[in-house]
Amino acid sequence: MIVDDSQLSLAIGKKGQNVRLAAKLLGWKVDIKSEEEKRQEVESAMAALVSPGQPLSVLIEYGLSESMAEKLLEAGVGTIEKAGRHDAGGTAGNSGVSIRRWWRVFATI
Repeated sequence: MIVDDSQLSLAIGKKGQNVRLAAKLLGWKVDIKSEEEKRQEVESAMAALVSPGQPLSVLIEYGLSESMAEKLLEAGVGTIEKAGRHDAGGTAGNSGVSIRRWWRVFATI
């Protein structure tokens, strides 16, 4: 689960109580990360997948839609390296892509 940095302690709860309760109720392993932690994880995964400077079109074979690639190119994100460095909010706002959709781009990789 990814939560806003300011809500991380609330999501975890005192001594992990909220996480344990959620895991018990759902029967799932619950892993909570801040947006910053997830961003760093995604950047590392992207760096491992392809070398910096590769065009975004390389990600189409990993599930990135062509229309999404076009929108990102229009927003000035032409390479995988630039995508990893871009602020999701700024890029999403400039390209007409929702922040949720922007994070889905990274989830496809």
